[in-house]
Amino acid sequence: MLRNGLPEVIKYAFIGEQRIGALLSEAGGLSKLRSEQALMDIVSWSVKYKASVTAGDYRDRSGLRAALNFGHTVGHALEAASGGNSIGHGEAVALGMLVESFAGQRYGITPRGHA
Repeated sequence: MLRNGLPEVIKYAFIGEQRIGALLSEAGGLSKLRSEQALMDIVSWSVKYKASVTAGDYRDRSGLRAALNFGHTVGHALEAASGGNSIGHGEAVALGMLVESFAGQRYGITPRGHA
């Protein structure tokens, strides 16, 4: 479950939700995320953040929600290529974020060191 859920949390930190990054730091990072309360705090804040973004652009017309798609374009292609059996959604999104970050660096969109 964590392998497929935490990439979404990491995505929020990458797209600018600073509280998620702070909560991850307070918990000691992903590798030390052992406290049930820390995990609940991170999941709770993630849900609130996504709800606020989607509520602010309910019909997906202003572009506000576009950041939530980070990693999903490549991720969905990986899921489809695997037949939906060998790679989970979160794992595919994590790989998609890496690929999209490297591509962004290559084309001067993403600052160096963000991948």
